Amino acid sequence: MDFPALVHDEWARKRLADFNLWASGSGALAKQRALDLRLVSQPQVKEVVINLLSLLETYLAKCQEAGM
Repeated sequence: MDFPALVHDEWARKRLADFNLWASGSGALAKQRALDLRLVSQPQVKEVVINLLSLLETYLAKCQEAGM
């Protein structure tokens, strides 16, 4: 929390809450792979979701490396 941009108006905390709501509503973290089942008939949408989550993972790793 040494980075003012992340702390301003609780930005980082709100984005985490947004992500958790999306993950819960979409079934992204469900053990039964609910999101995979919902997207089986939509391979392009599934690919976009996978790419976005991969990009998020990359950025979060870079933030951790930078000590954010």
